[in-house]
Amino acid sequence: MNDLEQARELASAAERDISALRGMDDAAIFADEIFGFHVQQAAEKLFKAWLALQGET
Repeated sequence: MNDLEQARELASAAERDISALRGMDDAAIFADEIFGFHVQQAAEKLFKAWLALQGET
């Protein structure tokens, strides 16, 4: 897989985390830790996508 393909896959995975966050607007159902986990995952995947576009591993 080349860098651009890897970046696209990571960005797509981040979008799935962001979509999950949109469904977590009820704090009575979703604990802050769960919400925070998905925020962290989305940020990490987008950072890794950026690194892939820079040619880094």
